[in-house]
Amino acid sequence: MNELNFEVPYIAHRQYYKRILKPLKSFPFPPHLIHEPLVSDLFFTERVNDGSYLRHIQVSFFCLPVYVEQVEISIPVNDEFGNLENQSFTVDVRYVEFSNQIRAVAYKHKDVWTHFLDEDLYEGHIDHLPNSLKQLYISSDLMSPYYLRDEEERIRNLKLQSSL
Repeated sequence: MNELNFEVPYIAHRQYYKRILKPLKSFPFPPHLIHEPLVSDLFFTERVNDGSYLRHIQVSFFCLPVYVEQVEISIPVNDEFGNLENQSFTVDVRYVEFSNQIRAVAYKHKDVWTHFLDEDLYEGHIDHLPNSLKQLYISSDLMSPYYLRDEEERIRNLKLQSSL
């Protein structure tokens, strides 16, 4: 009897025994100013075109969209005369929402991304990916709370336009 293969491929060859646990490095700002980092050897991110997704090494169907937000950071620093003054800057934070928690997977400071998880990057055209992988990404985006919010707003706008 033929076995059915229900696995969804990854953009890079991954095997569950090849786990990569990235050590946390020191932050250029107090770490509590962003979401708690997701540090695990079971998860990694895949970046395809403008989208990023959290994937699981052992469960190929696990796929969550990664969101980006900007966080304004203000920290006290000493000026050249030794006086304290506030230094403000913006940090881009990539994060995921699951298990009723929000966890950071990366942040960008001074145009450099620091990743808490291993990241695979696909630089080709999305049409060249296997259909099962494209469908996984699409279904992941459709399950996000932002999709529902945007869809409700679209319906509201259609109703407003039809009442004019």
